[in-house]
Amino acid sequence: GLLFTPQMFEPEERAELAREIARKPPGGPFVFVDVGGNVGLLSLFVAAESKGRARIVAFEPEPGNFARLAFNVAANPGLPVRP
Repeated sequence: GLLFTPQMFEPEERAELAREIARKPPGGPFVFVDVGGNVGLLSLFVAAESKGRARIVAFEPEPGNFARLAFNVAANPGLPVRP
């Protein structure tokens, strides 16, 4: 479902994250810690929404999901996400 209907992936969580990011002072950096980052969708969402203001650390203990997380981050160079 995530691949074909990403707009349906955790819409409440993404809306709340967007509201929190909008409340951050312009130009001020902040840290987002993604615990249980899975394949990195929320980390990538925060990176896009924050427009370079966030430093993001994503933790994923399951090796297969971590490999996908690392791949997704590498496929989006320049984003401030550290798996």
